[in-house]
Amino acid sequence: MEKILLMGRCKMDRERNITVFEEQVLRCVHHQFAAVSQADAAKYLKVSESKISRALTAMQDRSKTIRAISMMFPILTPHEFKIYKLCTDQGKTTSEIADIMYMAYSAVRGAIAAMRKKGQRMPSPIAMGRYNDGMDSEIADIY
Repeated sequence: MEKILLMGRCKMDRERNITVFEEQVLRCVHHQFAAVSQADAAKYLKVSESKISRALTAMQDRSKTIRAISMMFPILTPHEFKIYKLCTDQGKTTSEIADIMYMAYSAVRGAIAAMRKKGQRMPSPIAMGRYNDGMDSEIADIY
């Protein structure tokens, strides 16, 4: 496993919303950092898998009241994160994502549905206007 940047103690521990251990857990399992499984994170941090799970559950419970923590949830899989980035940053459609990632269209739709079920906000598909032959003459009249 690659080396994961883990933060140590800082001078402002009183103002932290999460503990140092919880930060280490997030840096291991969150899709914007190392994105490893809970089992691999437990091995890396040398703790039990249930301790990792409890830390994530505790943070998720506190995320309902603390905005800084709520921005870290939901945690997506690396696969879901790639689809999310293609959809939001590049504005790709479901069929374009399926072509780019060499996946079935239904698999991409399933991954998007799974992300929405987790609570991830996804953009709505943009309706495309229809084209007909009469539109060319309308454009020519304008110019």
